[in-house]
Amino acid sequence: MSTDRFSMREAVRFGWETAKGHLPFFIGVLLGALLFSRILPYGIGVGFNLLGFPVVGSIVYSLCALIVGLIVQMGLIRISLNFHDGIRSRFTDLLATSRGLFSRYLIGSILYFLRCFGPVALLGVLAAIFIPMVKTQPPTVALTAAIVFVLVFIVLLVLTVVWAIKYQYFGYLIVDEGLGGREAIRKSARLTDGVKGDLFLFGLLLSGINFLGALALIVGLFVTLPLSILAFAFVYRRLSGARPVAETVPEGAEPDTEAPLDIETGGGESPAPSAVTRPPVRIVSRTAPASAGEEARTKGLFRLFYRNDYEGAVEEFTRAIEQDARYAGAYFSRGMAYFKMGEFHLALKDFDEALALNREYAEEAGVFVQRGLTREKLGDRAGALQDLRTAVALGNRDAQRWLNWLSEQGEEF
Repeated sequence: MSTDRFSMREAVRFGWETAKGHLPFFIGVLLGALLFSRILPYGIGVGFNLLGFPVVGSIVYSLCALIVGLIVQMGLIRISLNFHDGIRSRFTDLLATSRGLFSRYLIGSILYFLRCFGPVALLGVLAAIFIPMVKTQPPTVALTAAIVFVLVFIVLLVLTVVWAIKYQYFGYLIVDEGLGGREAIRKSARLTDGVKGDLFLFGLLLSGINFLGALALIVGLFVTLPLSILAFAFVYRRLSGARPVAETVPEGAEPDTEAPLDIETGGGESPAPSAVTRPPVRIVSRTAPASAGEEARTKGLFRLFYRNDYEGAVEEFTRAIEQDARYAGAYFSRGMAYFKMGEFHLALKDFDEALALNREYAEEAGVFVQRGLTREKLGDRAGALQDLRTAVALGNRDAQRWLNWLSEQGEEF
């Protein structure tokens, strides 16, 4: 079955072929997930019970299971996206995460639970409070209250399913794009808009496949679970419309090398350094000729924008610079990676170098915007204003939004 935005058949075929071709790896990953998220926390809880601290054991078990379970979920998402994107995955990817990304995932998980299951949970609490009171009422009143309760429960149950589908890709957006919890929830709603019915059928299809796997003496789950995880990632990629980092530009076409910033303006804390987000990167440029370091830069861009692997991206960009010391694009890209790492002095140095090597390319690629944001983080408000105004004069479509944002903070320029 296919929709305008994804094909269930293609998703299942991708999951089957990929899982089948890497079955030993996925068996190890699933066993590792079970060990880290369930067996080890249970063992720690039992240890406290044996020491005579059953309450402490229960609390420690619950916390360990929650924290490690979320980390494992993030790892499975990362692994499935890596396989889709043609990136080699390792077993250590199952537990590889950062403190910042985990906190975003935790917040996103809490918001997801509250939005999807909060109303039903609240109804259950109200029922527990009012049912004893209703029992003391006349039979007609009790019957009416029971009918109302059942109808409200059915409505909320349907809405819960809709909401669960609507926001189901929040975790992928956090792991894949490094979004915050609220932003990921909102973007998931946009991704699933218009295809919730198809996603519901897709979920039923994967549930049926895993049911068959469970019937096969449970062993079949070692095939059907990886298939489902990979198929789910396949659909996410189709819905998000993600494109390869190196995009082919038809001969004679005008390449769009500017990397628009996917930001939200408004009050509050400065969005930087999260301002550098995944742009529709195009390697071809009117003003940046091909370089010997192009392949390394392409790999770095993939690590930066699709894996949130900032240190790995810096290594690739540095390799590109070693191959071509006058490659402005590599300096600009490394500056963006340093920006994401919070290394603003190093980012500023690389943006300066990109401007010095190829100003025309720098103007085209939006270096002035990035350098302005970096100067703002370093406390150089005048320098930030100067760079952003230069970018506005050059026609950069994001610079004005940043100027507006800074103005709303009450700064005098």
